[in-house]
Amino acid sequence: MGADGKDSGALAALKPGAPILTPARCRLRWRGTLLRACAERKVHFLDAPVTGGDWGAKKGELIFMVGEMRKR
Repeated sequence: MGADGKDSGALAALKPGAPILTPARCRLRWRGTLLRACAERKVHFLDAPVTGGDWGAKKGELIFMVGEMRKR
């Protein structure tokens, strides 16, 4: 989103139809803000939590569970 809001970060550089992926667990309020900003720009917001923990990372066996979030 950028320090100055939705027009100054990476999201501002994405073209309609482009995907943006968030692997981190984020607060629901922030995720809703990002989802609305993506919908305005027609950018696909992919939520991708990671499972496997540090042991999975060390073994190179992390699993991403990816799903597209859409504004209703």
